[in-house]
Amino acid sequence: FIKEIEINADDKPIVKGIIALANSLGLTTIAEGVENEQQRAIVHELGCHTIQGYLISRPLPSEEFEKNYLNEFKVRGKSHRKKQRDKPGSDSPGNSRR
Repeated sequence: FIKEIEINADDKPIVKGIIALANSLGLTTIAEGVENEQQRAIVHELGCHTIQGYLISRPLPSEEFEKNYLNEFKVRGKSHRKKQRDKPGSDSPGNSRR
């Protein structure tokens, strides 16, 4: 339903209903196949804030994905953990995250 959501007016109520159903069940909705900024804006307006599709990136070989994205997240994660360990009071006996 995302493919022509900016063209076909019948698609919006369907997508809105799917998002509402997911929300009522406590689920996260991910709009797949978002290819342009107009589609992103529409699904965001309808309540879906997580997307995937060509607007973000074309499919990548795993090596390229790792080079461009995965290593960045690993570094951020290590940096964040180090900051947490270095916080004052982080070596208190009640700290269970050691």
